Amino acid sequence: MARNLPTTVTGDAALGLHASRNPSVLLEWLKNTTEQDIFLRRRGFDAAFIARANDVTNDDLWFPTRDDLLAAHVLTAIR
Repeated sequence: MARNLPTTVTGDAALGLHASRNPSVLLEWLKNTTEQDIFLRRRGFDAAFIARANDVTNDDLWFPTRDDLLAAHVLTAIR
């Protein structure tokens, strides 16, 4: 499995996820979701996290907790 460089944030940082508001980008994302999921899984991202991120609409915003980000291997450390 490919590994990314360490990904860290400061303790007060927040990461918000949402879908694109640009319809052409959104259509391209939907078309390539499987390839992108495979890309992220190969880099160690948790499948449940990827699925949850894919469910966020463009008029919503999801702020995963720091624990969620660490458990999903999106982050490797918090400073």
